[in-house]
Amino acid sequence: MRYRIPKLLWAMAGLFIGLLNACNSVPVNTISRFGDDVNAQFWESIAGKPQTFDLDPTKDNYLRGKNGTFIFIEKNTLADAQGNTPTIAKVDLVEALATASMIKNGLTSTTSNGQLLETDGMIYLNAKDGRGKPLQIKKGGKIWIDAPSLNQVEGIQAFQGKFSKSKQLQWNNPTPTDKHLTSIPVKKLNFYPKPLKKQVVIHDYADSITYANYYGISKKLVDTLYNEKFNKTLVATLEFENRMRYIHKSCNEEVLLLYLQNIEKNMWEIDSLAFVLLQKEKNLVANAFKLMMQQRKTKVKNGRKLDKAYLESIQKFGRKQRVARLTRNTFATTSLGWINYDRFLNNPNAQEQPLTVIPQNIDKAKVLKVTMVFLKEQSLAGLTQNKQGNFDLISYRNTNWKLPKGLKVALIAIGKDDETAYLGIKEIKIGDRTSESISMKKVTPQQLVKQIDTYNKPRIPKLQQISSSQNCYKYIPGFTVISN
Repeated sequence: MRYRIPKLLWAMAGLFIGLLNACNSVPVNTISRFGDDVNAQFWESIAGKPQTFDLDPTKDNYLRGKNGTFIFIEKNTLADAQGNTPTIAKVDLVEALATASMIKNGLTSTTSNGQLLETDGMIYLNAKDGRGKPLQIKKGGKIWIDAPSLNQVEGIQAFQGKFSKSKQLQWNNPTPTDKHLTSIPVKKLNFYPKPLKKQVVIHDYADSITYANYYGISKKLVDTLYNEKFNKTLVATLEFENRMRYIHKSCNEEVLLLYLQNIEKNMWEIDSLAFVLLQKEKNLVANAFKLMMQQRKTKVKNGRKLDKAYLESIQKFGRKQRVARLTRNTFATTSLGWINYDRFLNNPNAQEQPLTVIPQNIDKAKVLKVTMVFLKEQSLAGLTQNKQGNFDLISYRNTNWKLPKGLKVALIAIGKDDETAYLGIKEIKIGDRTSESISMKKVTPQQLVKQIDTYNKPRIPKLQQISSSQNCYKYIPGFTVISN
């Protein structure tokens, strides 16, 4: 005798199977670039389209952004909702490394519990499969990011971004950046000084004229660095190659000897010794080693997958795409979306500062965002719209931000009415007034971008501002310096 299974039981079984599959699947990334899907096209007209990369996620992938960001996606790291890795994917990348780019992307540097951050850059990553469906990083997987440091501040950590209900991007889950050195075979590195842009005339004792084509410390001493015995040591690293630029600028061979004689120490410890040595001599290059010391780089870690990825990327991209003479921040992310590398901004003189910003010459409902930009530190805070349509400087705990009185900031308001853009900018000192009106003017997207770009700091990173300590040109007949 056959029994019919009631429809209700079939429905319950289907529901159970669905729940079981959901438990075994990977949560898919839903974070948008702007957090404001209704006006996403408007924001993209200001910020520009993302860089896109077509790749096969079943293989190792090495991506390089236009501004020097290196990304390593290990094979089978990206997956769909069922945990399967597709053979076709498109990855979007946005490099917001300076203030103006952050403003145009509608970004701020504040945490979910109301703390201010000073940022060294923000990165957006997103991925979709060949059918346009979102992908996510598999459980237990991670993507490595190595980004140039333009702001160059110490104490940097990596944060993950999440949009609040008010469409403000909040930063969570701070994790330390990676401090290991990037190991590269010594023969792949360039320890010679940067080639001279023009020949420098030098007179010898006999008053005959020769031309200098080399500057820096002894070439014979530099040549010894190419001995393969230095492989897997701090000498055969991208970080030491960068330091050699400033060792040449110091014109002091003792600095190089510090690194060779203390080769078993952490890199930052030797940076400290170099800084003290050059500071005593009042050498202009001393501050370069202080900046590099603040990154707290340690030692080579044998077997690190990132080192192999770097070597393979060099073979693929060459060396010219690497941003020269900059320190870098290296970290791993376990989620897609916005990633920020910052440090906590603490000022002992800070106190609660009430401030309300009143937009004028525009329907207040059309104002999309008001951002407070610090003119000294690279920090941005978003203001919250109140019931009257004005914008208050309050944290997510509905308390006034704690800021030092007299702090110089710029208030930047961006609005939109149909297809027309509005922009208002006003520079103020915190504590002068508890309310500020800001006049909104009609602008084209091009005009809006041009005005925001005036806040594009840092214009020249600190490390690149350091020049040679003295004239230490040398004439070496027939010598040609290898170029990066």
